[in-house]
Amino acid sequence: MDKFQRLSLVNQFELLAKFDDQNRSYYERKIEILREGYEYHYDDEIWSDLSEPLPKEDSRFVLDVLNMYRDINFSKSKLNSDENQITNSYYAHFLGFDYNDPKEIKLAFYAKFFIEKLDRFQELINDKEFDDFNSHQLMTYTYTRFLSNYDKVKTYSNYQFGNLSVDLINRILGE
Repeated sequence: MDKFQRLSLVNQFELLAKFDDQNRSYYERKIEILREGYEYHYDDEIWSDLSEPLPKEDSRFVLDVLNMYRDINFSKSKLNSDENQITNSYYAHFLGFDYNDPKEIKLAFYAKFFIEKLDRFQELINDKEFDDFNSHQLMTYTYTRFLSNYDKVKTYSNYQFGNLSVDLINRILGE
C-alpha cells in the first residue's frame, strides 16, 4: 500500500474515531498501524473485516439457481394436489448452501443478501418448505446438475416459465 492510500485510510479512521467514542481505541490502533507502516499487522488489523471477493461467475451461479427455483415454485403453485407427484421432492424447494464449506458459505451469504437485502426472490423464503440458507450438505454439485437439466428443459417447445409440468420438474430434479 503506498503512502497516499495509507493517508486516505488514516483520514477515514480519524473521522470515525472522532464520531464514535465507543470504538475510539479500535480506530486509533488502526491509525497508528497505518501511520507507522506496520505492514505485518495490515492483514489482521486493517483488512480482517473484508471478505475475499465473490467472483462474478459464482454470483451468476447463485442467481441461476434462484431463478430455476423460482420457475419450479411458480409451477408447483399451479399444480393441483393430484398432479403434484414430484419424485425427488426433497429438492423441490431451495435448500441453500453448506455453511461448513468455505466456498458454499459465500454462496449462501450472497443468496441471503440478494433475497433479503435486495428484496428479490421472496417467494423462495416464503415457501413453507424453506428452512434456512444453510443446507447442512454440499449443494454446488447437485445444483450444477439441476441447472444442466433445467437448461435442457428450457429448449423444449412446450417450455414456458412458471408452467412446468410435474414431468418437467422431475426431469430437472432427476439424474
